[in-house]
Amino acid sequence: MTSFKRHIQHHLIKLKSLVKAQGYHSPQLNERLLEVEASNPDCFETALFNFTVDFELIWGNGREGDRDHSVQRRVEYAVKQAQAFPAFIKLLEETRFSASWAVLGKLANYDILPSEDEAFNPAWSKNWYDGQYKNLETNLWDGTSYLENIKKCVAPQEILSHGHAHIDYGDDSVTESVARWDMETSLFELKDSDCDVKGFVYPCNRHNYQHLLVENNIKIIRGQNKNWSITDDLIQTPLGFWISPAIYSYKDIFALIDRAVEKRSFVHPWMHMVECDLKQDDIENFYRPIFEYVLELESKGKIKNVSFDEIRQTLRKTE
Repeated sequence: MTSFKRHIQHHLIKLKSLVKAQGYHSPQLNERLLEVEASNPDCFETALFNFTVDFELIWGNGREGDRDHSVQRRVEYAVKQAQAFPAFIKLLEETRFSASWAVLGKLANYDILPSEDEAFNPAWSKNWYDGQYKNLETNLWDGTSYLENIKKCVAPQEILSHGHAHIDYGDDSVTESVARWDMETSLFELKDSDCDVKGFVYPCNRHNYQHLLVENNIKIIRGQNKNWSITDDLIQTPLGFWISPAIYSYKDIFALIDRAVEKRSFVHPWMHMVECDLKQDDIENFYRPIFEYVLELESKGKIKNVSFDEIRQTLRKTE
């Protein structure tokens, strides 16, 4: 049962929409429903579903106005991720649901650092590679145990690269040397940890230097808009959307999935573990119903839960 707090959040969103004369519907859901009007390539016989977790722990730094994320925010978010991870993995085990994980290379090796010429050093950040966080509890910054749990999950999980240190590839300060080091280091460290990495998800969905990914044998990435982009060198899926139980109800997502089934389209929700609030029982009230609904429809041949690599393989077989 959805918590009282989540009910209030959802109703407030809809009431704001009603005041703006848009009808008593979530504007976010309306946007998502329009996005799935774009159909899949002809080689896909059903709707497609992929659920991705952008996984970062303490290293998921980013820009807030004229500075990077505060220490307090980073620690708070890392604590929430560490707390939610065991319950989320347990849900995937219980439902036998396969997801994709966009993982920072820094979770596999937190000690490796770039040279001065290869370092991300935007004017708005004091020290992007600040090592002070290693004085905190190990589970806030060391991702090796998390990776092991992902790899041994009874439902096969896909691991994608999310770059090494969550740099903003779209920032003006990022040279090709900076991008190359971050991409290649991530791929090396994840593969060195026995992760079979075939795809890439740009931090903050800010794209740049895609040719470097092609050089490093990356064949598929999360794209930048609602459309597919399929070239000889690289496949870009639609961007998809950020999913949060504070914004959507599971019934909203059901409606979106139903529209995708009707249109034979791609549904690609992605999240950060911090959005999974154990106090609101989001595992049982939000994520479990969605995963079980996808699996139910899949058993009826109406949708297929796919990895990025399965998308790549299907498209390349038709060439």
